[in-house]
Amino acid sequence: MRSGVHMGADFRGGNPPLWKVFPKKRGSAKKVEIKHRSFQTRNQKAIPINLELINEVFSNNETVSPATLLEKKLIKAGEKAKILSSGELDRKLVFEGLIFSESAKEKILKAHGEIK
Repeated sequence: MRSGVHMGADFRGGNPPLWKVFPKKRGSAKKVEIKHRSFQTRNQKAIPINLELINEVFSNNETVSPATLLEKKLIKAGEKAKILSSGELDRKLVFEGLIFSESAKEKILKAHGEIK
């Protein structure tokens, strides 16, 4: 190794080191979501969609899938959707490739809908 000054392992070109960027929370119960641009989470939360909105937008015997939700501009490209049970469903619909709450599943099956 040559003599002289060398940069430390935590030197980031004048920016604060990583150990100074993150919040100082102690303990296993105090998890903090990291919002730094270098450490963004890749798992996105699903967009909540209520049965009331689906009842307004879709007609009888239609298929509700991420593609049809994207066409009707209820979600954006690459987003996941979760169906929640707020409101009533009075149409027979076919649901494919979505996430459901337990009470939403019950309401869909009660309205003679299908979940694939």
